[in-house]
Amino acid sequence: MEPWCMALFHDRFIDLRKELRQILSSKEEENLPSIEELARRIEDEGINLPEKPRNYLRRVFQETIYKPLVEKSILDYLRYNHYHLPMYAWQGIV
Repeated sequence: MEPWCMALFHDRFIDLRKELRQILSSKEEENLPSIEELARRIEDEGINLPEKPRNYLRRVFQETIYKPLVEKSILDYLRYNHYHLPMYAWQGIV
């Protein structure tokens, strides 16, 4: 019912989800597994981490190429669908 969630109900949101999934499952960093593979290893192998698994994954996500790729993909989605999703603002329009 709130305007902020309109992107989730847009008919092209499934395409964005697929794209984001592809980014997170691709091996973008030379010396690191993909985020998806890393999460799977933590879950399956019970890797001993110095912090909570969620915090570790968040830190890896933010410190690698994945965060800018995901942000760019989401902004491209909003830009491409701005006629249907005018409630979102991004740099250059505000």
